[in-house]
Amino acid sequence: MYALVQYKSFLKHMNNHHKNELAKIIATGNITYDVPLAPLTSIKIGGKADVCIKTHDEHEIAQIVGYASDKHIPLYILGGGSNVVFADEGYRGILLKLSTDKECIERDTSTCRITFPSGYISHLAAIRTVHYGCRGFEGMYGLPGTIGGALYMNSKWPAGHFTTADRLLSIVYLTEDGITITLSKDELKFSYGFSQLQKRTGIVLSATFQFELDNSKDIQHKCDLVMKYRKETQPMGVRTAGCIFKNISIEEQKKEGLPTRSAGYLIDKCGLKGERRNGLVISEKHANFFINEKSATAKDFIYLKEKVKDRVYNQFHVSLREEVLVVQS
Repeated sequence: MYALVQYKSFLKHMNNHHKNELAKIIATGNITYDVPLAPLTSIKIGGKADVCIKTHDEHEIAQIVGYASDKHIPLYILGGGSNVVFADEGYRGILLKLSTDKECIERDTSTCRITFPSGYISHLAAIRTVHYGCRGFEGMYGLPGTIGGALYMNSKWPAGHFTTADRLLSIVYLTEDGITITLSKDELKFSYGFSQLQKRTGIVLSATFQFELDNSKDIQHKCDLVMKYRKETQPMGVRTAGCIFKNISIEEQKKEGLPTRSAGYLIDKCGLKGERRNGLVISEKHANFFINEKSATAKDFIYLKEKVKDRVYNQFHVSLREEVLVVQS
């Protein structure tokens, strides 16, 4: 994610000259103004962004970053729209939506390397690995969001002990100074729910993963089991942002003598399933999911999130850490 000095309202101060400047930067992508944010997120909450730019072109992305930096305009990078809630007031700046481009594959007799653009949808990436007979991305099957977002959070699949970083070799990264560099997996210091990307202010452009070759039918079978588990344990086909909180640490679990690290378990034991704030409700199927049933707002989300944190802390003496980012205007 990338943010700069706050600017009261980019759109309010824009004129045709500014719009022409942006138009010169964007050749392959598209620019829209005063854009509703809710449709761009999986939970369907948020006001409007002053400007939305969609592109996959690395040169254009670098130009946009430089333009925003020079003009001191806030810039936010959006992938698939999961794990994020925008403020009801919207976003005062430029929203850069990374669109999907084609993957690149290299194969030998036993392994293959695939490079995915940052904006590539995670679930589609899993489908492509099945197509190529590459084993190791089954935990991505059915996962919302993009490769870039999955790396940012080091998305995981607890049932199969999978994390996005497991197969990663390196990323191509655009620094806030507009310099393109390559970073290795080790340099990103991955851990549970964390990568060094969370402390950086640039943009992941692409990521290269290495897989073992296997039978596509066997890989698809594992993917089907992953999807079956998701459907049995998580709310599907509804408006959610994904898991709201990270699971607690092993140290916290041992200290409090808890049977599991699951945040959903702790929320459930507080009797919060079905708890509601206007149009937002805690899922009856999995307590670590909030469902936007009808016209929920960011204020509803923040209220319910804080209520859950307070109740869990009061009952279990552990502080839940958010997995969903609330982006203020």
